[in-house]
Amino acid sequence: MSQDGLRLLYGGLLLLIVPLVWALMARSWRRRRAAGEADGLAEPAAPPEPADGEELAEAVYVSTVVTGQRLDRVAAHGLGARSGAGVGVVGGDVIIRRDGARSLLVAGEDVVRAQRQRGQVGKVVAGRGGLVVITWTLGGTEVDTALHLRSPRDADDLVAAVDALSRPVTP
Repeated sequence: MSQDGLRLLYGGLLLLIVPLVWALMARSWRRRRAAGEADGLAEPAAPPEPADGEELAEAVYVSTVVTGQRLDRVAAHGLGARSGAGVGVVGGDVIIRRDGARSLLVAGEDVVRAQRQRGQVGKVVAGRGGLVVITWTLGGTEVDTALHLRSPRDADDLVAAVDALSRPVTP
């Protein structure tokens, strides 16, 4: 077979393989989302409509994982979609308003802690503590939600505000 014939053969095979891989990836993501919902992971609450003067820090919603499984993204209920966001503590609750994805309301009593970390599935930030990770309880399951705030000052302020909400640890 000539060189041109081999190139056409390899190009044709590539055109067949790439859509097949994409279809398998999409199927896997749908199964993962359905499995999370079937495992009883509760649907997160939606925040109320924005109030006048509500100020949220600009951020990127990175991911939500079950606590202790930093490389296993939760796909159920739209928690797996990375998006731009605004985040802040409003009226004793944490509000994460996501662009193009479902927004989240983390009730103050569900907050466990907030901390800075270098990375979580979906994002690793050079330097020390580039992500704000909020640990909270979602229907009996402890989860970590990672956010990359645009400003380090906003990140420090958010950690302090969320920590002020966190419940005391009982021995």
